[in-house]
Amino acid sequence: MKAFKKISVTIAATVLLFCPSSSFSCGPFFEEAVFSFQYHPDFPLKLFAAGKLGVVRPTFARSYLFCAYRELAGKPLSANEQGAIIALWEARMNNYDRSNSDAADPVKLWLEARSKIAGSKKIDRISTDRMVGSSGDDIYNSYLNCPNDAFVNATNILQQKATKYGEGSDNVKNWLQAQDQVFCHCSGPEYHYQTKKFDDEPGFPEAAPKEADPLTKADRNYQLAAAHFYAQQFDLAAQEFDAIAKDSASPYRNTAPYLAARCMVRKGTLPKNYDLPSLQHAVLRLSAIVDDPNSNTDLRHSAHQLLSFIEYRLHPEAALQALGNKLAMPGSKGDFRQEVTDYTFLLDKFVGSNPDDESPAPVKLAAIPKAAQSELTDWITLVESSEPAAGLMAWQRWQEGKSVLWLVPAIMHAKSGGQESSELVGAALNLPASSPAYLTARYYALRLLIESKKMDEARKALTEVLATKNMSPSSLNLFLDQQAQLSTSLAEYWRDVVRTTSGVSSDSDGLEVPSELCKIEKSNTYYLWTAAFSPKAANVLNEFVPLNALRTAPWANWPVAMRRDYMQALWTRAVLLQDDPAINQLTPLLAAQQPLLTKLLNEYKTTTNLDQRKFLSTYILISNPAMRPYITPGSLRQALFNQIEDFHDNWWCASETPSREQDLPANKSAKTKPTFLSATQVAEASAEQKRLISAGPGPTYLLTELISYAKKPGTKDKRLPEALYHAIRSPKFGCFDKSTEGLSKTAFAIMHKQYPNDSWTKKTQYWY
Repeated sequence: MKAFKKISVTIAATVLLFCPSSSFSCGPFFEEAVFSFQYHPDFPLKLFAAGKLGVVRPTFARSYLFCAYRELAGKPLSANEQGAIIALWEARMNNYDRSNSDAADPVKLWLEARSKIAGSKKIDRISTDRMVGSSGDDIYNSYLNCPNDAFVNATNILQQKATKYGEGSDNVKNWLQAQDQVFCHCSGPEYHYQTKKFDDEPGFPEAAPKEADPLTKADRNYQLAAAHFYAQQFDLAAQEFDAIAKDSASPYRNTAPYLAARCMVRKGTLPKNYDLPSLQHAVLRLSAIVDDPNSNTDLRHSAHQLLSFIEYRLHPEAALQALGNKLAMPGSKGDFRQEVTDYTFLLDKFVGSNPDDESPAPVKLAAIPKAAQSELTDWITLVESSEPAAGLMAWQRWQEGKSVLWLVPAIMHAKSGGQESSELVGAALNLPASSPAYLTARYYALRLLIESKKMDEARKALTEVLATKNMSPSSLNLFLDQQAQLSTSLAEYWRDVVRTTSGVSSDSDGLEVPSELCKIEKSNTYYLWTAAFSPKAANVLNEFVPLNALRTAPWANWPVAMRRDYMQALWTRAVLLQDDPAINQLTPLLAAQQPLLTKLLNEYKTTTNLDQRKFLSTYILISNPAMRPYITPGSLRQALFNQIEDFHDNWWCASETPSREQDLPANKSAKTKPTFLSATQVAEASAEQKRLISAGPGPTYLLTELISYAKKPGTKDKRLPEALYHAIRSPKFGCFDKSTEGLSKTAFAIMHKQYPNDSWTKKTQYWY
């Protein structure tokens, strides 16, 4: 009977009780290289928990800032605390608990177990999340309604019953049919976005027959209560659990009072504005369990947790202060993971969520009432806040004891040029490399030195910090950004153009979570991904460096992918600029790097007719949508070089940055004009940019060239119909301007007039 008692607790539980709703973004999502993580430290996270802070950033989520606070305050997390907070981080990242590939999927195991019962209805999948709203008013938020334990225990019970009664028995079949009806309420009725209406709630199990034995009746009563709980019918479910508690023959009677209280907790917390009467009702029920000496120890502990949960919602100010003071001290004796969860939840409520909101509101220091303040909360909010007062307050706190803890927010907020800045920089540069604040303080000190134009001092400080061994990849890339700023020549600048990235993320949830999180977290060394062009460097090279200077790059030492992308960018740029000397130099180099182009480029080299050469260059460009006159920042184009990418990452736009609808990381990076270029080079680059932009987006340029070639008298290249086919379709998959559609229509007319029977013409039914 123990297994039956266990399921009565867990089947109604919810992993996301303390955070009942979570947002899911809409795709498509592209894998992008991450050079320096914004929202969390590098992987594996256990290195950060153990005190290897790297460069702490104010954009880190608050649980990471809490960990940094403890380390900087000289109160590092214990081994147990480290394990607890790592589990919290992993659980928060993309619903990690439910996507852990190393563990058997309880839902899958349940489906496999039930499929073995003869005559069972075929079910391929069960969705465990349910929308918060039931009237379409909150359809984009959902919560985990049916946790893993519900399926684990259902599987155990099914196997027990099959062993006791036989797989083909009516007892097993009836129980399974009812349990299927329970789980169909996990996701609830389907919502139709077109009509903005929900389907009806699925049906519920029927009551057990009057002649059924007591255990069958008890099972069915429990299944009904659980189904009503999952269906958000909390009052009815609570009544049914109360009735179970009074049934002396039910194996669920001891846990039923707790589950009835859970109904009230769920009812009270799902609405955007908490249902306070329901929470107060839950307090009465839970207090009775805690005060009952006959209650199960585990249930009393769980009831204690729920009482704390409710207390945090009814009296958040006092709770935030108490948790802040408790968590600031080492030697946690409570449920550390839950306390950190509750603390960050409460802090989010006061100052706004971070970083789950796509556009989080700025942290307002005044949002924390005095009754809720603590040193931990003060430190986190001062690190995060962008208010001018935050800098002054952090400076004052540092002045009180010149502690490393307060040096961090003080130097983060410091402005260059003042006495305060000089004093903070001096303190930062005097920190030993063993200090947990060393990299953070050094990074912000370097920022101040660079802004103050103290370049020699900055170079010396940077050289010292780059000697640090086993630095996190994100931290290293931040310092390499600063080294690029300190470059005195293009020759120096080249060294930091191609970097090893810290990871890759589709950013589908704004949390920069890699797809191989489970595997990565097992490592004891920092995770590294592939090499890529630094977005900041790519912006500089694309916009401010002329073609002749770009040709001096030490590209032969770069990885193959970088060499190919770089050479295609330079060759395309040379073609658009009609720079014959550059074309002649670059053509054999690109032919050697990109096998897909070797044959065509070799033909191009030997062609002497100017019109034919022009056509060949246009044909090469239109046939390979990856070609563009710009270096690709970060992750390279994800489609094959010579294939259309469905989301408009084809050819180029009429700007100084790559396409993909202008949403590549480079556009999120500030464009810093380099100081090491000569005035002549700057002017030359500016002139080239104007010519590139005037050529228009890729489809416009390519259509213009092909139309011009098609109108020339004389023999035409037999590949012209194919080129026209691709060009006419190109506006559908690339950037365009006001003239592109007209050009597509003109090319369409020429194609159908000159080549009416060509196979490419027959495939071309529309212009775009």
